[in-house]
Amino acid sequence: MEKITNQENKSNNIQENLILNNRKNLKLEGIVEVLATSDSILNLKLKDTNLVISGENINILKLDVNLGILEAEGKFDAFKFGKSANLFKRIFK
Repeated sequence: MEKITNQENKSNNIQENLILNNRKNLKLEGIVEVLATSDSILNLKLKDTNLVISGENINILKLDVNLGILEAEGKFDAFKFGKSANLFKRIFK
């Protein structure tokens, strides 16, 4: 998947919220850019950091980068904040 970016969100005062219900339903606010997605990983850029979400059968239900919102369902196993490029490269070697 190609990168999806909202240049406006990078400079705005963005609130970041993560809501996870029963490890199956995810709502995330404050997304600036979607770096990559698959059925087992979401690689996202937030205002000051990256976020890599891993799991199984991940399905994006709603994505609005202009508003910074992502909703997804699946079985979520891990959330890693910080510089995520090394983790992402190791997963897809």
